[in-house]
Amino acid sequence: MISFLRKITTGIFANETQTVTFAAMILATSSLVADILGLLRDRLLAAQFGAGRELDIYNAAFRIPDFLFLVLFGSISAAFIPVFAQYHEKNKQDAWRLTNNLLSIASVGIGILATVMFVAMPALIPLVAPGFSHEERSVTVSLSRLLLLSPLVFGISSFLSGILHYFKRFLIFSFAPILYNAGIIFGVAVLAPAWGIWGVVWGVVIGACLHLAIQVPGAMLSGFRPGIVFAPLHPGIRQTAVLLIPRIPNLILTNLNIIVMTAIASSLAVGSLAVFTFADNLRSVPVGIVGISFATAAFPNLSRAWAAGRKEDFSLMVASVVREVMFLVVPVSLLFIVLRAQIIRVVLGAGRFDWEDTQLTAAAFGIFSATIFAQALIPVFMRAFFAMKDTITPLIISACAIGINIICALYFVSVLNDPVSFVADAARDVLHLRTFSDIAALALPLSFSISSLVQVVLFAIVLRVRYGSFVDTASWVSMGKVVTASVMAAMVSFFALRPLSVWFDLDRFTGVFAQGAIAGVLGGAVYIMLAWLMNIKELRVYLSSVKRQFAPKTLPFAEDRYTSQLK
Repeated sequence: MISFLRKITTGIFANETQTVTFAAMILATSSLVADILGLLRDRLLAAQFGAGRELDIYNAAFRIPDFLFLVLFGSISAAFIPVFAQYHEKNKQDAWRLTNNLLSIASVGIGILATVMFVAMPALIPLVAPGFSHEERSVTVSLSRLLLLSPLVFGISSFLSGILHYFKRFLIFSFAPILYNAGIIFGVAVLAPAWGIWGVVWGVVIGACLHLAIQVPGAMLSGFRPGIVFAPLHPGIRQTAVLLIPRIPNLILTNLNIIVMTAIASSLAVGSLAVFTFADNLRSVPVGIVGISFATAAFPNLSRAWAAGRKEDFSLMVASVVREVMFLVVPVSLLFIVLRAQIIRVVLGAGRFDWEDTQLTAAAFGIFSATIFAQALIPVFMRAFFAMKDTITPLIISACAIGINIICALYFVSVLNDPVSFVADAARDVLHLRTFSDIAALALPLSFSISSLVQVVLFAIVLRVRYGSFVDTASWVSMGKVVTASVMAAMVSFFALRPLSVWFDLDRFTGVFAQGAIAGVLGGAVYIMLAWLMNIKELRVYLSSVKRQFAPKTLPFAEDRYTSQLK
Protein backbone atom coordinates (compact mmCIF):
# COMPACT_ATOMS: atom_id res chain seq x y z
CA MET A 1 0.00 0.00 0.00
CA ILE A 2 2.81 2.42 0.91
CA SER A 3 4.60 1.53 -2.34
CA PHE A 4 1.41 2.19 -4.33
CA LEU A 5 0.87 5.57 -2.69
CA ARG A 6 4.52 6.46 -3.30
CA LYS A 7 4.09 5.68 -7.02
CA ILE A 8 0.94 7.78 -7.24
CA THR A 9 2.54 10.69 -5.41
CA THR A 10 5.70 10.54 -7.52
CA GLY A 11 3.59 10.36 -10.67
CA ILE A 12 1.76 13.55 -9.73
CA PHE A 13 4.88 15.50 -8.79
CA ALA A 14 6.90 14.25 -11.79
CA ASN A 15 4.16 14.44 -14.43
CA GLU A 16 5.30 16.15 -17.66
CA THR A 17 2.89 17.79 -20.11
CA GLN A 18 3.21 16.90 -23.79
CA THR A 19 1.52 19.77 -25.69
CA VAL A 20 1.01 23.48 -25.21
CA THR A 21 -2.76 23.18 -25.51
CA PHE A 22 -2.96 20.40 -22.92
CA ALA A 23 -0.64 22.37 -20.63
CA ALA A 24 -2.99 25.32 -21.00
CA MET A 25 -5.94 23.04 -20.25
CA ILE A 26 -4.26 21.87 -17.02
CA LEU A 27 -3.54 25.45 -15.99
CA ALA A 28 -7.07 26.48 -16.97
CA THR A 29 -8.59 23.69 -14.88
CA SER A 30 -6.41 24.69 -11.95
CA SER A 31 -7.36 28.32 -12.41
CA LEU A 32 -11.03 27.35 -12.57
CA VAL A 33 -10.83 25.43 -9.28
CA ALA A 34 -8.83 28.25 -7.68
CA ASP A 35 -11.36 30.80 -8.93
CA ILE A 36 -14.28 28.75 -7.62
CA LEU A 37 -12.55 28.83 -4.25
CA GLY A 38 -11.96 32.53 -4.79
CA LEU A 39 -15.66 33.08 -5.42
CA LEU A 40 -16.44 31.10 -2.29
CA ARG A 41 -13.95 33.32 -0.46
CA ASP A 42 -15.70 36.44 -1.77
CA ARG A 43 -19.12 35.07 -0.80
CA LEU A 44 -17.88 34.40 2.73
CA LEU A 45 -16.33 37.88 2.89
CA ALA A 46 -19.53 39.49 1.61
CA ALA A 47 -21.64 37.58 4.13
CA GLN A 48 -19.26 38.33 7.00
CA PHE A 49 -18.58 42.02 6.31
CA GLY A 50 -20.93 43.28 3.54
CA ALA A 51 -19.86 45.97 1.06
CA GLY A 52 -18.79 48.30 3.86
CA ARG A 53 -15.75 50.12 5.21
CA GLU A 54 -14.20 47.07 6.88
CA LEU A 55 -13.82 45.35 3.50
CA ASP A 56 -12.63 48.64 1.98
CA ILE A 57 -9.83 48.64 4.58
CA TYR A 58 -8.96 45.01 3.86
CA ASN A 59 -8.78 45.63 0.09
CA ALA A 60 -6.73 48.81 0.56
CA ALA A 61 -4.32 46.96 2.89
CA PHE A 62 -3.62 44.51 0.07
CA ARG A 63 -2.41 47.11 -2.41
CA ILE A 64 1.18 47.73 -1.23
CA PRO A 65 2.02 44.03 -0.50
CA ASP A 66 0.28 43.04 -3.74
CA PHE A 67 2.35 45.65 -5.55
CA LEU A 68 5.54 44.01 -4.27
CA PHE A 69 4.25 40.48 -4.89
CA LEU A 70 3.10 41.07 -8.48
CA VAL A 71 6.29 42.86 -9.44
CA LEU A 72 8.38 39.99 -8.05
CA PHE A 73 6.25 37.07 -9.23
CA GLY A 74 5.60 38.56 -12.66
CA SER A 75 9.18 39.58 -13.40
CA ILE A 76 11.34 36.85 -11.85
CA SER A 77 9.82 33.94 -13.77
CA ALA A 78 9.94 35.74 -17.14
CA ALA A 79 13.64 36.59 -16.64
CA PHE A 80 14.71 33.36 -14.94
CA ILE A 81 13.44 30.74 -17.44
CA PRO A 82 15.43 31.88 -20.55
CA VAL A 83 18.72 32.10 -18.60
CA PHE A 84 18.14 28.84 -16.73
CA ALA A 85 17.36 27.11 -20.06
CA GLN A 86 20.62 28.37 -21.55
CA TYR A 87 22.71 27.08 -18.63
CA HIS A 88 20.81 23.81 -18.29
CA GLU A 89 21.49 22.91 -21.94
CA LYS A 90 25.25 23.28 -21.36
CA ASN A 91 25.82 22.10 -17.80
CA LYS A 92 23.08 21.03 -15.39
CA GLN A 93 25.23 21.54 -12.31
CA ASP A 94 25.95 25.15 -13.32
CA ALA A 95 22.23 25.72 -13.88
CA TRP A 96 21.34 24.58 -10.36
CA ARG A 97 24.17 26.61 -8.87
CA LEU A 98 22.86 29.66 -10.76
CA THR A 99 19.38 28.95 -9.36
CA ASN A 100 20.61 28.96 -5.77
CA ASN A 101 22.67 32.07 -6.48
CA LEU A 102 19.63 33.93 -7.84
CA LEU A 103 17.46 32.64 -5.00
CA SER A 104 19.93 33.82 -2.35
CA ILE A 105 20.37 37.28 -3.87
CA ALA A 106 16.62 37.68 -4.44
CA SER A 107 15.81 36.65 -0.85
CA VAL A 108 18.15 39.29 0.54
CA GLY A 109 16.83 41.93 -1.87
CA ILE A 110 13.18 41.15 -1.15
CA GLY A 111 13.85 41.16 2.59
CA ILE A 112 15.46 44.61 2.40
CA LEU A 113 12.64 45.97 0.23
CA ALA A 114 9.97 44.54 2.55
CA THR A 115 11.71 46.11 5.55
CA VAL A 116 11.78 49.51 3.85
CA MET A 117 8.07 49.23 3.04
CA PHE A 118 7.31 48.13 6.60
CA VAL A 119 8.91 51.31 7.94
CA ALA A 120 7.40 53.54 5.23
CA MET A 121 3.87 52.09 5.43
CA PRO A 122 2.37 54.99 7.47
CA ALA A 123 3.46 57.35 4.69
CA LEU A 124 2.30 55.06 1.85
CA ILE A 125 -1.23 54.21 3.01
CA PRO A 126 -2.53 57.84 2.82
CA LEU A 127 -1.53 57.75 -0.87
CA VAL A 128 -3.44 54.50 -1.41
CA ALA A 129 -6.55 55.47 0.56
CA PRO A 130 -6.75 59.27 0.90
CA GLY A 131 -10.48 59.04 1.68
CA PHE A 132 -9.96 57.04 4.89
CA SER A 133 -10.15 58.54 8.37
CA HIS A 134 -7.13 58.51 10.70
CA GLU A 135 -8.35 55.40 12.55
CA GLU A 136 -9.09 53.57 9.28
CA ARG A 137 -5.61 54.40 7.97
CA SER A 138 -4.05 53.12 11.20
CA VAL A 139 -5.77 49.74 10.86
CA THR A 140 -4.83 49.59 7.16
CA VAL A 141 -1.16 50.19 8.02
CA SER A 142 -1.13 47.34 10.55
CA LEU A 143 -2.81 44.92 8.15
CA SER A 144 -0.47 45.88 5.31
CA ARG A 145 2.59 45.27 7.47
CA LEU A 146 1.43 41.74 8.26
CA LEU A 147 0.63 41.10 4.60
CA LEU A 148 4.27 41.90 3.70
CA LEU A 149 5.05 38.33 4.76
CA SER A 150 3.30 36.98 1.66
CA PRO A 151 5.60 38.56 -1.00
CA LEU A 152 8.62 37.22 0.90
CA VAL A 153 7.22 33.72 0.51
CA PHE A 154 6.04 34.28 -3.06
CA GLY A 155 9.48 35.55 -4.09
CA ILE A 156 10.95 32.13 -3.30
CA SER A 157 7.91 30.38 -4.78
CA SER A 158 8.38 32.16 -8.12
CA PHE A 159 11.75 30.47 -8.69
CA LEU A 160 10.25 27.05 -8.03
CA SER A 161 7.43 27.91 -10.44
CA GLY A 162 10.01 28.73 -13.12
CA ILE A 163 11.70 25.36 -12.58
CA LEU A 164 8.40 23.49 -12.88
CA HIS A 165 7.50 25.42 -16.04
CA TYR A 166 10.83 24.61 -17.67
CA PHE A 167 10.47 20.89 -16.93
CA LYS A 168 6.81 20.97 -18.12
CA ARG A 169 5.53 19.93 -14.69
CA PHE A 170 2.42 22.06 -14.96
CA LEU A 171 0.27 19.58 -13.04
CA ILE A 172 1.97 20.05 -9.68
CA PHE A 173 2.31 23.80 -10.30
CA SER A 174 -1.45 23.91 -10.87
CA PHE A 175 -2.13 22.96 -7.23
CA ALA A 176 -0.37 26.08 -5.87
CA PRO A 177 -3.08 28.71 -6.53
CA ILE A 178 -5.76 26.29 -5.29
CA LEU A 179 -4.01 25.92 -1.94
CA TYR A 180 -3.45 29.67 -1.74
CA ASN A 181 -7.19 30.35 -1.95
CA ALA A 182 -7.87 27.45 0.42
CA GLY A 183 -5.68 29.19 3.01
CA ILE A 184 -7.64 32.43 2.66
CA ILE A 185 -10.95 30.57 2.98
CA PHE A 186 -9.64 29.01 6.18
CA GLY A 187 -8.92 32.52 7.44
CA VAL A 188 -12.40 33.79 6.53
CA ALA A 189 -14.37 30.78 7.75
CA VAL A 190 -12.36 29.73 10.82
CA LEU A 191 -10.29 32.69 12.02
CA ALA A 192 -12.43 35.71 11.06
CA PRO A 193 -15.38 34.94 13.39
CA ALA A 194 -13.02 35.31 16.37
CA TRP A 195 -10.36 37.70 15.02
CA GLY A 196 -12.34 39.75 12.50
CA ILE A 197 -10.48 41.06 9.48
CA TRP A 198 -7.17 40.05 11.10
CA GLY A 199 -8.20 36.40 10.72
CA VAL A 200 -8.61 36.92 6.97
CA VAL A 201 -5.13 38.42 6.70
CA TRP A 202 -3.57 35.50 8.59
CA GLY A 203 -5.38 33.22 6.13
CA VAL A 204 -3.59 35.04 3.29
CA VAL A 205 -0.21 34.36 4.92
CA ILE A 206 -1.10 30.68 5.45
CA GLY A 207 -2.17 30.41 1.81
CA ALA A 208 1.13 31.90 0.61
CA CYS A 209 3.07 29.30 2.62
CA LEU A 210 0.98 26.50 1.10
CA HIS A 211 1.63 27.96 -2.38
CA LEU A 212 5.36 27.51 -1.75
CA ALA A 213 5.25 24.15 0.04
CA ILE A 214 3.35 22.26 -2.69
CA GLN A 215 5.98 23.16 -5.32
CA VAL A 216 9.02 22.00 -3.32
CA PRO A 217 8.67 18.23 -4.09
CA GLY A 218 8.26 18.84 -7.84
CA ALA A 219 11.33 21.09 -7.93
CA MET A 220 13.33 18.54 -5.95
CA LEU A 221 12.35 15.77 -8.39
CA SER A 222 13.52 18.02 -11.22
CA GLY A 223 17.00 18.13 -9.68
CA PHE A 224 16.85 21.24 -7.51
CA ARG A 225 18.71 21.13 -4.18
CA PRO A 226 18.47 24.24 -2.00
CA GLY A 227 21.68 25.89 -0.91
CA ILE A 228 23.17 29.29 -0.14
CA VAL A 229 25.28 30.71 -2.96
CA PHE A 230 26.05 34.42 -3.08
CA ALA A 231 27.98 35.47 -6.18
CA PRO A 232 26.39 38.69 -7.47
CA LEU A 233 29.02 39.13 -10.22
CA HIS A 234 28.24 35.77 -11.86
CA PRO A 235 27.54 36.17 -15.64
CA GLY A 236 24.15 34.48 -15.22
CA ILE A 237 23.13 37.13 -12.70
CA ARG A 238 23.98 39.85 -15.20
CA GLN A 239 22.02 38.08 -17.94
CA THR A 240 19.00 37.73 -15.70
CA ALA A 241 19.23 41.39 -14.68
CA VAL A 242 19.28 42.46 -18.34
CA LEU A 243 15.96 40.67 -18.88
CA LEU A 244 14.56 41.60 -15.47
CA ILE A 245 15.19 45.34 -15.33
CA PRO A 246 13.02 46.38 -18.33
CA ARG A 247 10.21 44.10 -17.08
CA ILE A 248 10.01 45.71 -13.64
CA PRO A 249 8.86 49.19 -14.79
CA ASN A 250 6.01 47.57 -16.74
CA LEU A 251 4.79 45.72 -13.65
CA ILE A 252 5.32 48.79 -11.48
CA LEU A 253 3.12 50.86 -13.80
CA THR A 254 0.45 48.16 -13.85
CA ASN A 255 0.31 48.00 -10.07
CA LEU A 256 0.47 51.76 -9.68
CA ASN A 257 -2.61 51.80 -11.86
CA ILE A 258 -4.39 49.53 -9.34
CA ILE A 259 -3.24 51.74 -6.47
CA VAL A 260 -4.57 54.87 -8.22
CA MET A 261 -7.92 53.12 -8.80
CA THR A 262 -7.98 52.24 -5.10
CA ALA A 263 -7.26 55.86 -4.17
CA ILE A 264 -10.10 57.09 -6.40
CA ALA A 265 -12.51 54.47 -5.03
CA SER A 266 -11.65 55.38 -1.43
CA SER A 267 -12.86 58.93 -2.07
CA LEU A 268 -16.25 57.76 -3.40
CA ALA A 269 -19.26 56.45 -1.48
CA VAL A 270 -18.67 53.89 1.28
CA GLY A 271 -18.42 50.43 -0.25
CA SER A 272 -17.29 51.61 -3.70
CA LEU A 273 -13.91 49.93 -3.35
CA ALA A 274 -15.57 46.69 -2.24
CA VAL A 275 -17.97 46.79 -5.22
CA PHE A 276 -15.10 47.44 -7.63
CA THR A 277 -12.97 44.67 -6.10
CA PHE A 278 -15.76 42.07 -6.12
CA ALA A 279 -16.59 42.81 -9.77
CA ASP A 280 -12.90 42.83 -10.69
CA ASN A 281 -12.37 39.45 -9.01
CA LEU A 282 -15.18 37.95 -11.07
CA ARG A 283 -13.84 39.60 -14.23
CA SER A 284 -10.45 38.06 -13.64
CA VAL A 285 -11.84 34.50 -13.57
CA PRO A 286 -12.01 33.91 -17.35
CA VAL A 287 -8.93 36.07 -17.91
CA GLY A 288 -6.90 33.84 -15.58
CA ILE A 289 -8.46 30.57 -16.73
CA VAL A 290 -7.99 31.23 -20.44
CA GLY A 291 -5.70 34.18 -21.19
CA ILE A 292 -3.01 33.71 -18.56
CA SER A 293 -3.11 29.89 -18.81
CA PHE A 294 -2.51 29.92 -22.57
CA ALA A 295 0.10 32.67 -22.32
CA THR A 296 2.01 30.76 -19.61
CA ALA A 297 1.85 27.45 -21.48
CA ALA A 298 2.88 28.94 -24.84
CA PHE A 299 5.74 31.11 -23.55
CA PRO A 300 8.48 28.40 -23.52
CA ASN A 301 7.62 27.29 -27.09
CA LEU A 302 7.41 30.85 -28.37
CA SER A 303 10.83 31.55 -26.84
CA ARG A 304 12.33 28.44 -28.44
CA ALA A 305 10.87 29.24 -31.87
CA TRP A 306 12.11 32.83 -31.88
CA ALA A 307 15.56 31.90 -30.54
CA ALA A 308 15.92 29.23 -33.27
CA GLY A 309 14.99 31.73 -35.98
CA ARG A 310 11.72 29.94 -36.83
CA LYS A 311 9.75 33.16 -37.29
CA GLU A 312 7.05 31.56 -39.41
CA ASP A 313 6.40 29.00 -36.68
CA PHE A 314 6.39 31.82 -34.14
CA SER A 315 3.69 33.72 -36.06
CA LEU A 316 1.62 30.55 -36.47
CA MET A 317 1.83 29.88 -32.74
CA VAL A 318 0.72 33.41 -31.86
CA ALA A 319 -2.18 33.21 -34.33
CA SER A 320 -3.27 29.84 -32.99
CA VAL A 321 -3.18 30.93 -29.35
CA VAL A 322 -5.21 34.06 -30.22
CA ARG A 323 -7.84 31.93 -31.95
CA GLU A 324 -8.01 29.41 -29.12
CA VAL A 325 -8.39 32.17 -26.54
CA MET A 326 -11.09 33.92 -28.56
CA PHE A 327 -12.96 30.62 -29.01
CA LEU A 328 -13.35 30.38 -25.24
CA VAL A 329 -13.66 33.96 -23.98
CA VAL A 330 -16.05 35.53 -26.51
CA PRO A 331 -19.02 33.33 -25.54
CA VAL A 332 -18.11 33.69 -21.87
CA SER A 333 -18.07 37.50 -22.20
CA LEU A 334 -21.56 37.62 -23.70
CA LEU A 335 -23.03 35.04 -21.31
CA PHE A 336 -21.61 36.99 -18.36
CA ILE A 337 -23.34 40.15 -19.59
CA VAL A 338 -26.66 38.33 -19.91
CA LEU A 339 -26.38 36.49 -16.58
CA ARG A 340 -24.57 39.17 -14.56
CA ALA A 341 -27.34 39.67 -11.98
CA GLN A 342 -27.75 35.92 -11.39
CA ILE A 343 -23.98 35.46 -11.03
CA ILE A 344 -23.64 38.27 -8.48
CA ARG A 345 -26.63 37.08 -6.45
CA VAL A 346 -25.35 33.49 -6.37
CA VAL A 347 -21.73 34.38 -5.61
CA LEU A 348 -22.15 37.33 -3.25
CA GLY A 349 -25.82 37.67 -2.29
CA ALA A 350 -25.69 36.59 1.34
CA GLY A 351 -25.60 38.04 4.84
CA ARG A 352 -24.90 41.78 4.91
CA PHE A 353 -24.51 42.02 1.12
CA ASP A 354 -27.93 43.55 0.32
CA TRP A 355 -29.90 44.06 -2.91
CA GLU A 356 -28.44 47.52 -3.61
CA ASP A 357 -24.93 46.12 -3.27
CA THR A 358 -25.93 43.34 -5.67
CA GLN A 359 -27.35 45.72 -8.29
CA LEU A 360 -24.32 48.03 -8.31
CA THR A 361 -21.83 45.14 -8.38
CA ALA A 362 -23.76 43.45 -11.20
CA ALA A 363 -23.61 46.67 -13.22
CA ALA A 364 -19.84 46.95 -12.67
CA PHE A 365 -19.40 43.30 -13.60
CA GLY A 366 -21.42 43.77 -16.80
CA ILE A 367 -19.17 46.65 -17.85
CA PHE A 368 -16.04 44.57 -17.15
CA SER A 369 -17.48 41.61 -19.08
CA ALA A 370 -17.87 43.58 -22.31
CA THR A 371 -14.08 43.57 -22.81
CA ILE A 372 -13.06 40.25 -21.26
CA PHE A 373 -11.84 39.11 -24.69
CA ALA A 374 -9.37 42.02 -24.81
CA GLN A 375 -8.22 41.46 -21.23
CA ALA A 376 -7.54 37.78 -22.01
CA LEU A 377 -5.51 38.57 -25.14
CA ILE A 378 -3.22 41.10 -23.40
CA PRO A 379 -1.09 38.47 -21.55
CA VAL A 380 -0.78 36.47 -24.79
CA PHE A 381 0.59 39.47 -26.71
CA MET A 382 2.88 40.42 -23.83
CA ARG A 383 4.40 36.92 -23.74
CA ALA A 384 4.93 37.09 -27.50
CA PHE A 385 7.01 40.25 -27.11
CA PHE A 386 8.88 38.79 -24.13
CA ALA A 387 9.73 35.70 -26.21
CA MET A 388 11.31 38.07 -28.73
CA LYS A 389 13.26 39.61 -25.83
CA ASP A 390 11.42 42.88 -26.41
CA THR A 391 10.38 44.27 -23.04
CA ILE A 392 10.35 47.94 -24.11
CA THR A 393 7.30 47.76 -26.39
CA PRO A 394 5.02 46.24 -23.71
CA LEU A 395 6.25 48.92 -21.30
CA ILE A 396 5.34 51.77 -23.65
CA ILE A 397 1.94 50.30 -24.58
CA SER A 398 1.10 49.55 -20.95
CA ALA A 399 2.06 53.11 -19.95
CA CYS A 400 -0.26 54.52 -22.63
CA ALA A 401 -3.13 52.26 -21.50
CA ILE A 402 -2.64 53.15 -17.84
CA GLY A 403 -2.62 56.85 -18.64
CA ILE A 404 -5.88 56.44 -20.56
CA ASN A 405 -7.37 54.45 -17.67
CA ILE A 406 -6.58 57.10 -15.06
CA ILE A 407 -7.74 60.02 -17.23
CA CYS A 408 -10.98 58.23 -18.12
CA ALA A 409 -11.60 57.25 -14.48
CA LEU A 410 -11.29 60.86 -13.28
CA TYR A 411 -13.49 62.07 -16.14
CA PHE A 412 -16.24 59.48 -15.63
CA VAL A 413 -16.28 60.03 -11.86
CA SER A 414 -17.04 63.68 -12.56
CA VAL A 415 -19.65 62.87 -15.20
CA LEU A 416 -21.44 60.16 -13.21
CA ASN A 417 -21.52 62.37 -10.12
CA ASP A 418 -23.29 65.11 -12.09
CA PRO A 419 -27.05 64.91 -11.24
CA VAL A 420 -28.04 66.43 -14.62
CA SER A 421 -25.58 64.49 -16.76
CA PHE A 422 -27.04 62.82 -19.85
CA VAL A 423 -24.34 60.13 -19.62
CA ALA A 424 -25.26 59.32 -16.01
CA ASP A 425 -28.97 59.09 -16.90
CA ALA A 426 -28.22 56.84 -19.88
CA ALA A 427 -26.04 54.59 -17.69
CA ARG A 428 -28.84 54.26 -15.13
CA ASP A 429 -31.30 53.29 -17.86
CA VAL A 430 -29.04 50.74 -19.57
CA LEU A 431 -27.87 49.16 -16.31
CA HIS A 432 -31.28 49.26 -14.57
CA LEU A 433 -30.13 51.61 -11.79
CA ARG A 434 -32.85 54.27 -11.94
CA THR A 435 -33.26 54.31 -8.14
CA PHE A 436 -29.55 55.02 -7.56
CA SER A 437 -28.47 58.62 -7.00
CA ASP A 438 -24.75 57.76 -6.83
CA ILE A 439 -23.25 55.46 -9.51
CA ALA A 440 -19.77 57.01 -9.60
CA ALA A 441 -18.24 53.64 -8.66
CA LEU A 442 -18.99 52.49 -12.22
CA ALA A 443 -16.40 54.95 -13.54
CA LEU A 444 -13.65 52.51 -12.56
CA PRO A 445 -14.75 49.42 -14.55
CA LEU A 446 -15.75 51.67 -17.46
CA SER A 447 -12.32 53.30 -17.70
CA PHE A 448 -10.59 49.93 -17.23
CA SER A 449 -12.57 48.42 -20.11
CA ILE A 450 -11.74 51.30 -22.44
CA SER A 451 -8.03 51.11 -21.62
CA SER A 452 -8.03 47.32 -22.16
CA LEU A 453 -9.43 47.76 -25.66
CA VAL A 454 -6.84 50.39 -26.49
CA GLN A 455 -4.03 48.20 -25.13
CA VAL A 456 -4.91 45.08 -27.10
CA VAL A 457 -5.38 47.08 -30.32
CA LEU A 458 -1.96 48.72 -29.89
CA PHE A 459 -0.31 45.33 -29.27
CA ALA A 460 -1.87 43.86 -32.42
CA ILE A 461 -0.91 46.87 -34.56
CA VAL A 462 2.72 46.96 -33.40
CA LEU A 463 3.12 43.19 -33.80
CA ARG A 464 1.68 43.42 -37.31
CA VAL A 465 3.80 46.39 -38.39
CA ARG A 466 7.10 45.14 -36.98
CA TYR A 467 6.97 41.41 -37.54
CA GLY A 468 4.38 40.83 -40.24
CA SER A 469 0.88 39.42 -40.28
CA PHE A 470 0.08 36.81 -37.66
CA VAL A 471 -3.64 36.49 -38.47
CA ASP A 472 -4.52 35.24 -41.97
CA THR A 473 -7.86 35.15 -43.78
CA ALA A 474 -8.73 31.75 -42.32
CA SER A 475 -8.20 33.14 -38.81
CA TRP A 476 -10.56 36.05 -39.46
CA VAL A 477 -13.18 33.66 -40.82
CA SER A 478 -12.77 31.43 -37.75
CA MET A 479 -13.15 34.36 -35.34
CA GLY A 480 -16.18 35.58 -37.28
CA LYS A 481 -17.80 32.20 -36.75
CA VAL A 482 -16.96 32.37 -33.05
CA VAL A 483 -18.62 35.78 -32.67
CA THR A 484 -21.71 34.63 -34.58
CA ALA A 485 -22.10 31.46 -32.52
CA SER A 486 -21.51 33.42 -29.29
CA VAL A 487 -24.19 36.02 -30.07
CA MET A 488 -26.72 33.29 -30.85
CA ALA A 489 -25.83 31.43 -27.64
CA ALA A 490 -26.22 34.61 -25.58
CA MET A 491 -29.64 35.24 -27.16
CA VAL A 492 -30.78 31.76 -26.19
CA SER A 493 -29.71 32.38 -22.58
CA PHE A 494 -31.39 35.79 -22.52
CA PHE A 495 -34.75 34.55 -23.80
CA ALA A 496 -34.62 31.56 -21.43
CA LEU A 497 -34.45 33.78 -18.32
CA ARG A 498 -38.07 34.99 -18.36
CA PRO A 499 -39.83 31.59 -18.52
CA LEU A 500 -37.35 30.23 -15.97
CA SER A 501 -38.27 33.07 -13.60
CA VAL A 502 -41.84 31.72 -13.56
CA TRP A 503 -40.71 28.19 -12.68
CA PHE A 504 -38.36 29.11 -9.84
CA ASP A 505 -38.65 31.20 -6.68
CA LEU A 506 -36.14 34.02 -7.28
CA ASP A 507 -36.31 35.10 -3.64
CA ARG A 508 -34.32 31.99 -2.73
CA PHE A 509 -30.71 31.08 -3.48
CA THR A 510 -31.71 27.77 -5.09
CA GLY A 511 -34.14 29.52 -7.44
CA VAL A 512 -31.63 32.11 -8.62
CA PHE A 513 -28.94 29.45 -9.00
CA ALA A 514 -31.25 27.17 -11.01
CA GLN A 515 -32.36 30.03 -13.28
CA GLY A 516 -28.81 31.16 -14.03
CA ALA A 517 -27.38 27.65 -14.34
CA ILE A 518 -30.05 26.39 -16.74
CA ALA A 519 -29.89 29.52 -18.90
CA GLY A 520 -26.08 29.32 -18.94
CA VAL A 521 -26.02 25.61 -19.79
CA LEU A 522 -28.53 26.14 -22.60
CA GLY A 523 -26.38 28.94 -24.02
CA GLY A 524 -23.21 26.90 -23.68
CA ALA A 525 -24.79 23.86 -25.33
CA VAL A 526 -26.01 25.98 -28.25
CA TYR A 527 -22.50 27.43 -28.66
CA ILE A 528 -20.83 24.00 -28.74
CA MET A 529 -23.45 22.70 -31.19
CA LEU A 530 -23.01 25.70 -33.50
CA ALA A 531 -19.21 25.42 -33.25
CA TRP A 532 -19.49 21.82 -34.41
CA LEU A 533 -21.96 22.62 -37.22
CA MET A 534 -19.94 25.65 -38.37
CA ASN A 535 -16.75 23.57 -38.34
CA ILE A 536 -14.84 25.89 -35.99
CA LYS A 537 -11.50 24.06 -35.94
CA GLU A 538 -10.46 25.20 -32.45
CA LEU A 539 -13.04 22.82 -31.02
CA ARG A 540 -11.06 19.89 -32.48
CA VAL A 541 -7.78 21.28 -31.16
CA TYR A 542 -8.85 20.72 -27.57
CA LEU A 543 -10.05 17.19 -28.26
CA SER A 544 -6.89 16.22 -30.15
CA SER A 545 -4.65 17.69 -27.43
CA VAL A 546 -6.22 15.43 -24.81
CA LYS A 547 -5.57 12.40 -27.04
CA ARG A 548 -1.96 13.43 -27.67
CA GLN A 549 -1.26 13.80 -23.96
CA PHE A 550 -1.84 10.06 -23.61
CA ALA A 551 0.11 9.25 -26.77
CA PRO A 552 3.20 11.44 -26.15
CA LYS A 553 5.42 9.90 -28.82
CA THR A 554 3.39 11.40 -31.66
CA LEU A 555 4.92 14.87 -31.25
CA PRO A 556 7.45 16.11 -28.66
CA PHE A 557 6.34 19.07 -26.58
CA ALA A 558 9.12 21.32 -27.84
CA GLU A 559 8.09 20.73 -31.45
CA ASP A 560 4.35 21.08 -30.96
CA ARG A 561 3.07 22.60 -34.19
CA TYR A 562 -0.19 24.47 -33.94
CA THR A 563 -0.83 24.24 -37.65
CA SER A 564 -0.74 20.44 -37.57
CA GLN A 565 -3.74 20.58 -35.26
CA LEU A 566 -5.64 23.17 -37.24
CA LYS A 567 -5.29 21.97 -40.84
